[in-house]
Amino acid sequence: MATLDDVNRLAAGGTDEFRFESFDGSRLVLIGSFDLSYYHDVELTFVDVEFIHCPTYMLGPRFRETGPKRHGRGFEIATTEGLFEIIADSVSVLIGKVYHYDRGDALEPGERIADWVKRDRP
Repeated sequence: MATLDDVNRLAAGGTDEFRFESFDGSRLVLIGSFDLSYYHDVELTFVDVEFIHCPTYMLGPRFRETGPKRHGRGFEIATTEGLFEIIADSVSVLIGKVYHYDRGDALEPGERIADWVKRDRP
């Protein structure tokens, strides 16, 4: 399973554009890539979110777990714009190419099409 350290290594190597993809009141999904127009390489899913203090779009963030808080665990996000925080029960990290458009069946192992993409299937 991937970790925040893995995300930080990818961010330092060029996967440095991150944004909120969705938030349903409990689960917050952040995605990261070199170019979010066509695909993303990283998904961070924060579960049972209690507090969010961060921009919805970030360049070059560094992620760190800060430990237990009153209502969950603290996750720090450092950017050139400042220090931010998310408090949630947990975070899971997925690393792999997720396309933002329909590529048909032209996928390599470990690649997928984003859930929100309308597929051209007969």
